[in-house]
Amino acid sequence: MILELDLGNTRGKWRIVAGADIVARGVGDIDVWVTGAIPREWSGVQRVRIASVRDPALEQALQAVLAGLNAPVQFARPQAACAGVTNAYKQIERLGVDRWLAMLAAYNEFRSAVLILQAGSALTLDLVDGQGLHRGGYIIPGARLMAQALLSSTDRVRFEQAGMLASTAPGCVTDACVQNGIALALVGAAQLGLAQARVTLGSVRLVTAGGDAEALHKLLAEDGLSWRPDLVLDGLRWALP
Repeated sequence: MILELDLGNTRGKWRIVAGADIVARGVGDIDVWVTGAIPREWSGVQRVRIASVRDPALEQALQAVLAGLNAPVQFARPQAACAGVTNAYKQIERLGVDRWLAMLAAYNEFRSAVLILQAGSALTLDLVDGQGLHRGGYIIPGARLMAQALLSSTDRVRFEQAGMLASTAPGCVTDACVQNGIALALVGAAQLGLAQARVTLGSVRLVTAGGDAEALHKLLAEDGLSWRPDLVLDGLRWALP
């Protein structure tokens, strides 16, 4: 059994796989895990594969905790090329490993041109052509970062965040104006990114992932749209077979 971890900016996702089967899964607080309070399901695994966008100090602290599992621990890192995908970055280490793993997973599932949208702390869009060449991408502040920017940079724009990404309709109160405006910005970015991808490559499949992806998925209403909530975890088997 293999424990797979996705250490994001705000939360950690995990699952245990045995071959093609998912045995257990969950989400949790990474800062709690590094104290040693890890899920009991993790005991007995034979291997650990990790995708992390966190700082090296936290990674080292978690690795020390995971040493108690008596299983090899591997961290995925961006590469120049892997599993049929070629990295567009000249400074390979500057590409987020979450973006890299998502590209590996999406391209190897569809084996055609894909635009990968990940919606979390940031909204990222990455284009991979039909030959597996990464053709570049975009990084945009995510919903919560947009909301925080308004709250921290204005005195009178105050709103509830609970309704974000529910609608792109015009708002008639400040809450709805902000909530739906953020949704409009993210959906608009996705649609423009997809239009640019089609100009560049012609036919392309849009694949969505990330904590806010399900909500965006419902708003996009694009043909051929594929939601893959575990895309980063899916990429681990290609990066660390």
